[in-house]
Amino acid sequence: MSYEVIALDLDGTLTNDKKEIPPATKEALFALMEEGKKVILVSGRPVCGVMPVAKELKFDQLGGYVMGYNAGQVVECKTMKILQNYVLPDEVIEPIFNIVEEYPDVCLTSYKDNKIIINNKSNQYVEVEAYSNKMPIVVCEDFLNELERPLNKLLVCGPPQYIPEILGRIGEQFGDILNLFPSEPFFGEVMPKGIDKGYSLGVLVKNLGYQSNQVIACGDSGNDIPMIEYAGLGVAMDNALPEVKKAADYITRSNQEEGVLHVINQFMR
Repeated sequence: MSYEVIALDLDGTLTNDKKEIPPATKEALFALMEEGKKVILVSGRPVCGVMPVAKELKFDQLGGYVMGYNAGQVVECKTMKILQNYVLPDEVIEPIFNIVEEYPDVCLTSYKDNKIIINNKSNQYVEVEAYSNKMPIVVCEDFLNELERPLNKLLVCGPPQYIPEILGRIGEQFGDILNLFPSEPFFGEVMPKGIDKGYSLGVLVKNLGYQSNQVIACGDSGNDIPMIEYAGLGVAMDNALPEVKKAADYITRSNQEEGVLHVINQFMR
């Protein structure tokens, strides 16, 4: 059975270290979509942070899907129809805020009006998120009241030594209703229970009429492991974390060496 669907993480996977899609990779993705194959962008970024990439890839014309908020929301780009939308229970937000507030070097972040909003003074880690999304950072004195609810996710940004401790404390209170994991050593993802890139990708693929063995999924970080394990061909970038490589069926070239293009040429041509 041939591969008909390719699901791609963005940062560290599809884009190079300058957050750019190499021209040859872009042309290969255009060709896939023109042949009727499906291209899906699967990112921890908010949907509004993924849409400029989707537009660059002509998803609005050629067809394509965006899965933002670590696959908490899934959008069909031709129609801008929301196909899947998973949100956090409202009752967890204030207790999580209170936990994060105890750590002066850690930011709790959300998204509003194409801006990243945070609970306290910015740090170098939330600036990484801002750079990836090309979104400004706004410090909110009244963070809880500034949130646009319901939320698809919250992101904890801070020194790597604090992230496991914070996620552990949140998990002690809400582990039965939340999915908690680091997407980077300095990012802690707070998601609805059971929602990750693998689950949402599986729902979308089924609804499109395909099976998992027709899917290629490429990624580099810990939050990519569920979709790499789901796909018929799970691919880790050469720059991926060791645990991602361990979960993969195939290791391609790095994001600096057009690893996605190599996968397309090897398995979809």
